[in-house]
Amino acid sequence: MKKNLKKIGLLLTLAFSFSLNVWASSENPTVDELFEQARKLAFSGNKEQARKLCLTALERSPGYMDIRIFLGRLYSWDSLYDQGRKELDRVLTEDPANADARLALVDLEIWADNPMKAVNVCDEGLAKNPKNRDLLYKKARALRNAGNKEAAIIAVHKLLELYPKDPEGLSLLDDIKGIGITEGILLDYSHDIFDKSFDPWNELTLQYRHRFGFGSVLGRINYASRFDETAAQVEVDAYPHIREGTYAYLNVGYSHSSIFPNFSCGGEIYQNLGKAWEASLGFRYLKFSSDVVILTGIIGKYIGNYYFSLRPYVTPSSIGSSVSGTLLIRRYFGGEDYMTLQVGAGASPDQVASTLQIYQAEDGHARLDWYVELFKNFFGSGYIAVDRQEFYPGDYRFQFTFDIGIEQRF
Repeated sequence: MKKNLKKIGLLLTLAFSFSLNVWASSENPTVDELFEQARKLAFSGNKEQARKLCLTALERSPGYMDIRIFLGRLYSWDSLYDQGRKELDRVLTEDPANADARLALVDLEIWADNPMKAVNVCDEGLAKNPKNRDLLYKKARALRNAGNKEAAIIAVHKLLELYPKDPEGLSLLDDIKGIGITEGILLDYSHDIFDKSFDPWNELTLQYRHRFGFGSVLGRINYASRFDETAAQVEVDAYPHIREGTYAYLNVGYSHSSIFPNFSCGGEIYQNLGKAWEASLGFRYLKFSSDVVILTGIIGKYIGNYYFSLRPYVTPSSIGSSVSGTLLIRRYFGGEDYMTLQVGAGASPDQVASTLQIYQAEDGHARLDWYVELFKNFFGSGYIAVDRQEFYPGDYRFQFTFDIGIEQRF
């Protein structure tokens, strides 16, 4: 009986002691408890009271960096950027390697509409840790916000080379590629000359482009003079987004003429494979005097300021399949400027003007393209190309193409 009374007394003593500790804690909470209360208040919407608790905690423990970083974020959430910057700068002054404080400061500068300041903060961190995923992503995002499309693309490619399946990086890349193409009108002229057989060809193209929520749609009228005949062709292209890292190309065209396909269509699915690789698979259909189906696709990779791709074309036929291909090398410069070199063998669907050209196996081609922003929202483009064609066994001709275009965006 006495033993039981002793046990009961001990339990009562422990319970009383615990109650005193709880009461004392509620009257004088620790710094950690203040921090936890501040977080609960902030996430329930009471950010002002949360800031007061953080300031109280920092009075007792000025070196508690996690609380100071959280306070900096609280100021940022209420657009009190100067106060937030002061807290975060203090942390980085004492601890330049503090990644949490640097990321919080980057977010603050982005929200304060200072994207280039955010880029500088990212670069300072990346100099110490070049593989930091969050800094790479936020740098690309800040460059996007600053309107520097090409630099943003390069930055996000660096992220995807290290983290190829990063969903935010893939989504950001799709978003960056769509900057500045809401509407545009293109006027293009090409002139072809031959060293034998044909008189010069001429073609004029007028194109209108509009970007919808699902992707871009282009309407185009081609007017050409070939084989002593003139005719027009109407085409529509679309580039719908399917999901993150996946988009499509769709085409349909019509012409009541023999110098264009009477009907044409095509489709292709593009997929980001990670590590800056992409691939596609698709087809083209051309109806001249007979039907032509072409299977195609690409495998491509971004490396720094360059993009490389290989595109084969396979044309099945009862007399034997025709196989051709093109290697593309593109160099990106500042803004949206680039130059592209294409070399290959066999004809592509974009070059042919008759069924016969599809099956010319012994031909090769080279083409140099350029695209440059002449001044704000006004772009110039063009290319020169040479094709070597076998039109009889052992007998060849050369086709030289000169193209120039202007585009106005608005």
